[in-house]
Amino acid sequence: MRLTFWSGSASIPGATQVLSPDDNGDWKTPDGRKFSAQDNPGAGGYGYQQLTIASLNDNTAVVDAKNYLINPENQNVTSISATGYILPANNGGDYWMDPRQLAQMQNGPGGVVRVFRGPYQLGNRQYNVVRITTKLDTGWTQHTYDAETGLMLSTGSSTMGQAQMLPGPNGQSTFGGATNNITQGFFVNLRQLTIPWIGQRGTPDLAQLRGMEFGGSYVTEVPQIPSVQWGFGMRWEIGKIDEWSVQFRQTTAIDYRTGQQPQPSVVDRAGSLSNMWIDPQILGRLQQGQMLDEDPYTKKRLAVAGVQNGSVLFSEDNAAEQAIASYDQRTGLINGMQVKQKIGLGVNTISLQRTK
Repeated sequence: MRLTFWSGSASIPGATQVLSPDDNGDWKTPDGRKFSAQDNPGAGGYGYQQLTIASLNDNTAVVDAKNYLINPENQNVTSISATGYILPANNGGDYWMDPRQLAQMQNGPGGVVRVFRGPYQLGNRQYNVVRITTKLDTGWTQHTYDAETGLMLSTGSSTMGQAQMLPGPNGQSTFGGATNNITQGFFVNLRQLTIPWIGQRGTPDLAQLRGMEFGGSYVTEVPQIPSVQWGFGMRWEIGKIDEWSVQFRQTTAIDYRTGQQPQPSVVDRAGSLSNMWIDPQILGRLQQGQMLDEDPYTKKRLAVAGVQNGSVLFSEDNAAEQAIASYDQRTGLINGMQVKQKIGLGVNTISLQRTK
């Protein structure tokens, strides 16, 4: 089952200029430090978050979570991050809550937590909801749940940041202009996937797998400018792998070839076994060009790209990016991947082959 949420955020500055340290600046503090004025623009963005329930076993849900950014100019969708969650089946954090628990919710002391029950219109459907609003020292948050299913329908927050140093009269600095941070999210869709390997069961040999390593390159290409290529590596350390799902830590690093040690980026992930293994019997039944899935929101199309050098290749693409993954026909293990993503006029390409 895949849940899609729309989410957006914005930082609205309380002042158009703030001060930053500068020995030659025109503003100073009472103790003599000097500062110069810098523009303080706001920032914002919006996109989708998709949660795919990879397994539901022993009252625990393993959730594959991916975040996508929407380009406001052309509405193209690009991937920005992937992680995973291990959640109780009856209380999925912010995303769903046991309806029995919602029915018992009451206002908290001092008005810190307020509970509202009533109708709520979202899209072309009206729900009966429970909304929980929590007051914070810096603002508030709210979560609205469908009273019947417990599914989260909307979420939002408004908080104020710390006061900033601002230009003041007579060359003296002053404080104020705190930034207002706003987030908002809405439930969009829930659908059942029908990809061929859903429900595949891992083997005892697969349960012994402890990790994988990949090596390759990161290339940036911009028209009329020489391309730039760096080294790129990725390691998966498997924390748990069972019949249905896998939990692993992903470490990536770009080698800029300056002689310095690459700085790693680490994220904990969870999801379907298909992240790293597809049953060879399933691979053998697939046909080149076979369309497996098309997501109505990210516009990503998943298809069988072909067979090459003993591997089955899958492509997943939309107007802004393309990902290709190859799986060994004999073992079912992933052995390579390539991701191309359009960034402005340029294209970033990550190419990896399994080395261990």
